[in-house]
Amino acid sequence: MLSPTLKEAIKVTLSISIAIALALFFQWEKPYWAAITVIAVSMSETFGHGIQRANLLLVGTLTGIGYAFLMISLFPQDPFLFICFFTLFLAVCVFFADNKKYGYAFTMAFTVFAIIAMMGRGNGEVSFNYAILRAQETILGVLAYSAVFKLIWPVTTESRFFETLKTTTRQFHIAQTSIERTFANNQFLETESQQFDNQSTINQLQELLNLPLTSSYRLKHQKNKWQAVINACFGIQAHINLIVEDIEQDINRTNVEQHLIDLKQEIALLEQAFEGNKNDTVALINYWKKSIYSTESKSSFIVTKSLLKRRLERVASAVATSSTCFGLWIYFAIPGSFIFPMLGAVIANATRLMPDRIIRQAKYSVISWGGIFLVQYCFVLPSITELWQLIAFYMVNTFLIYAVFNKPSDAMTRMIGGIMMVLMTMNALYATPKFDIIMPILMLIIMLMVLAIAGFYTRLFHR
Repeated sequence: MLSPTLKEAIKVTLSISIAIALALFFQWEKPYWAAITVIAVSMSETFGHGIQRANLLLVGTLTGIGYAFLMISLFPQDPFLFICFFTLFLAVCVFFADNKKYGYAFTMAFTVFAIIAMMGRGNGEVSFNYAILRAQETILGVLAYSAVFKLIWPVTTESRFFETLKTTTRQFHIAQTSIERTFANNQFLETESQQFDNQSTINQLQELLNLPLTSSYRLKHQKNKWQAVINACFGIQAHINLIVEDIEQDINRTNVEQHLIDLKQEIALLEQAFEGNKNDTVALINYWKKSIYSTESKSSFIVTKSLLKRRLERVASAVATSSTCFGLWIYFAIPGSFIFPMLGAVIANATRLMPDRIIRQAKYSVISWGGIFLVQYCFVLPSITELWQLIAFYMVNTFLIYAVFNKPSDAMTRMIGGIMMVLMTMNALYATPKFDIIMPILMLIIMLMVLAIAGFYTRLFHR
């Protein structure tokens, strides 16, 4: 029996290989766009989630193309206004990027807009050709992903939902135990610790429940029950946030002790509803109808205020990163034409949710993968003469990336590995391959420069 991670590696390998092979067969100019689409969509944990992500990707692509055409038609000869509205669109997309339902569409809308607008260089005809090509490659990548992930070892929404719910409950217990131990011993509480923040996991539960549930019997016919369970998870997380804040501010110990007793009861009710019958679910619903009085108004105010603050920090960081890249490009004539400001804006958009430690990890991944694929680009790819050999090259590398780095914590490493694989070797994917060492090295240096700038502003605005 193959492990789930090995199955996932095989499916991603097949999807990327099919996407590249078909793009080359159709003689499209940039086959690596289709491969990047597969990499982006395959970050989803289930097929249903992947299709939803693919739909948002398509919506974002069309929106980005539309805005790119608008900017090119309005400001073809006015670079200052173009950069102003370019930055304004970045700010809007980053602000709404963490929207639970449509956030990914905003992220992709700006990414596609930046690529089409910058690569077209103000030329409407060139931009139109790139827009059509981008749409074709995106659709091809989505179709390749859909075919493989639907037919080969599909991961159901139901199995992923219950696996995630168990993880969430386990994390609540860890947070509760840690708070109780710290509070009892009067120790310092590391409030920034990941164990106190399960919001992203709970958001994932909500996303999974919102997916089409045709093949998920328990979720489809007991949707109200599982929605009540998710609501309880949101309430427990808000309660944990409140307790952590009270301990930080050194609130009355009796108050904190009562909160800890309530938290323990809330987790017990959650587990009973998860494993029990209808009466347990009713008990859970009734508890949260009346028991949240002590945390609801305060915690929702805290969450709303905190969310707005985080969004504005992310907007400031992304706008500062993109503006700095434009400034350096204009005043220091950085080589590579439009690549530096374009990558600066795209990476600023992509790293808006990343803390500084993740950006540092991304830099190390870019250096490592960039070096590995640069060596292969110089010594392996020039000896390839047949299409099947080229496809085999991408199959072997993709499989190794996804099979070796198979832990959830390696998601960033996998994604960067896949993207660096196609970006560093993209010259080999043209109808007439060009093995120019300057472009891959320039791409690597520019990515590291942009990540360094993004890391600086992340530290500056997220203190």
